[in-house]
Amino acid sequence: MKRYPISYLITPLYISLCLIFSNCKTLTTDNNVKAPVLNENFRKNQPEAGIAPIIAFGHPFEFKLANGIQGIVVENHHLPQINFQLYLDLGKIDQKDKAGITDLTGEMLSRGTTTMKKAEFDDAIDFMGAYFSTSSRGFTASGLSRYADELFSLASQAIKSPDFSASEFEIVKKQTFSGLEAQKENADSIGRNLIKTINFGPDHPQGQFITQSSLNNITIEDIRNFYNGVFDPAHAYLIIVGDLPAGKAVELAQQYFGDWKSKSYSKDSALSPTPISKTDVSIADRPSAVQSLIMISYPVDLKPNDPDLIKAKLMNDILGGYFSSRLNENLREKQGYTYGIRSNLVSDPENGLFSIMTNVRNEVTDSAITQILIEMKRLREEKISNEELQNVKNVISGEFARSLEEPKVTARFALDILRYNLPVDYFKNYLRSIQKVTATDIQKMAVKYLQPEHSHIIVIGNQKEVEEKLKPFSSSGYINHYDFQGTPLNRISPENPNAAVEIIHKYLKKIGGVEEISKLKSLSREYNMNIDGVEFNGFNDILLPYQMRTLIKMGETEMQSTVLNQTGGYTTTNGEKKELAGIALSTLRESAVIIEELSYLQTGFKLTYKGIDTVNNKSLYKVEVVSPAGNQKIEYYDIDNFLKFKTVTVNEAGGEESIIYKEYKDFAGILFPVVTELIGQLDKPILIHYSVIRLNPTLKQEIFK
Repeated sequence: MKRYPISYLITPLYISLCLIFSNCKTLTTDNNVKAPVLNENFRKNQPEAGIAPIIAFGHPFEFKLANGIQGIVVENHHLPQINFQLYLDLGKIDQKDKAGITDLTGEMLSRGTTTMKKAEFDDAIDFMGAYFSTSSRGFTASGLSRYADELFSLASQAIKSPDFSASEFEIVKKQTFSGLEAQKENADSIGRNLIKTINFGPDHPQGQFITQSSLNNITIEDIRNFYNGVFDPAHAYLIIVGDLPAGKAVELAQQYFGDWKSKSYSKDSALSPTPISKTDVSIADRPSAVQSLIMISYPVDLKPNDPDLIKAKLMNDILGGYFSSRLNENLREKQGYTYGIRSNLVSDPENGLFSIMTNVRNEVTDSAITQILIEMKRLREEKISNEELQNVKNVISGEFARSLEEPKVTARFALDILRYNLPVDYFKNYLRSIQKVTATDIQKMAVKYLQPEHSHIIVIGNQKEVEEKLKPFSSSGYINHYDFQGTPLNRISPENPNAAVEIIHKYLKKIGGVEEISKLKSLSREYNMNIDGVEFNGFNDILLPYQMRTLIKMGETEMQSTVLNQTGGYTTTNGEKKELAGIALSTLRESAVIIEELSYLQTGFKLTYKGIDTVNNKSLYKVEVVSPAGNQKIEYYDIDNFLKFKTVTVNEAGGEESIIYKEYKDFAGILFPVVTELIGQLDKPILIHYSVIRLNPTLKQEIFK
């Protein structure tokens, strides 16, 4: 190949550019060829903004088949390629306990037809060098235009006559299960689950997503029934883009999809979620995480045909919709908290969604949330400058103009106009609509769609490191807890008026259940404890109702005893007997029970939920108990398993005494603590080890006299 000096290649191009700009200096090349040079004085002044143009793109050809399919054709003959897709507008589908059935059905569409096994189908696609993919909303296909007929044929078979093979379904199910298993430690996957369930709830179609348990509920018959019920051409759009004349496109659509029978499927409307009255905080624990994924989110009423849409989207772009947004400038450039942060304002025919998402170091999780809320409030309270607004408009307008280079974008515009009943010139006037937005409009949109004080704050991270710092952001001071699947853990909200009673019920259920516990009529326990090196043995017998004996011995010597019977009670210390009366007697009667919590549910007891406390790195429900006699105690229950962790009382001298329950063991189906620690009675804690626990023993009446 003959080689030329580089100047031979540069100079003609340079001259062409100069002819375009028509204001040049002289450039001398290494061959002494003089060429014009640009005068760069034009760079000194920023170009004045002109009137935003009307976008000029051809109007797509539209058609409709007898079975209801609406078609859109965008011709583009620059390359011998076609791209076409079928979109099924099925609305929001309530999947109930079979969440994921839509996704699995979409996957199964490409797993073979009634006339072609999966391998044959894949080979046919590969032979053409084409692309084909199915989903719960239809398919997408692309390839060379000379294979248009073959591609339409394969696509129609996948949609109209899928095989739904049981063996292929098992393969898909196993692959899906493995994918879900891998998502357990993926913060983004956990985040997607939480955003759905927290904003909409598990009973709402938009709050449902596939889990391992819902996957196990789905059978191949469910897939077949679902397909037969909802895949209806009356709700289908066929979009065809590329090197195919409109007449030929309609002919192929009629040939391969015209005989697809309608099933009279009717779309359901999803209810709007309950408005958020205050800010709440939720966390999913990733104990090994060194970063927190922060999300701030809430539903919005923003339809695709809403007059607010362009203004609201531009407001969101200013906040966090592009690289130089306020959120990015603050948290990335100024604070150094993150590599990037983005906000999204998504419109939807029923329920839109606003969200902010970023990853930060554990130690700045609370600081990052603070800055995010500051930026949301600032956009609401302060009017944006015209200069900043124009800069954002320029960026967004440029991105929009560049997107028009892709023919599929024109087809999408046509689809949106059809689906959402938009004005036919909506996208032609898009740039002009952007330029009309004022700083006042932006502030109005911020006030309407940014709700920093009515948000779901969601964090996926190391609970132990970040939870306490998150409590100030919650209006109630309460943190909601979720697992990786977005399933609420056993957390009880302080806003629940029956929270205290619910905690007691959960404790009773955990240790054996109310029914079994109610069968206990007597109890005997033997225990030992060491006080300053001296061993003591203890015996505790209870016979319902209101009969109890406690005996403490050192060797064979009786040191102290307490007896309660139907007529009264007394204590004996070193042989000296003392009758009990008043508060002392009523307190003893209240303690003469086998499981205290069972009596808490009786009339006369007042239970008050006091929120969650952290003790010894454990998060505990705190319940205040006031007895009919006015005696008060605080009970603490582990939020993870509902076992009682601690009891706190105040003695007659005003000092605090507590019992910590350290070990639980099963005795005939009922859990009892076998190691407890007494704090506050002496200078040092006392450990008590229970060696014998007998349920419903036969007790002689003489021991209670």
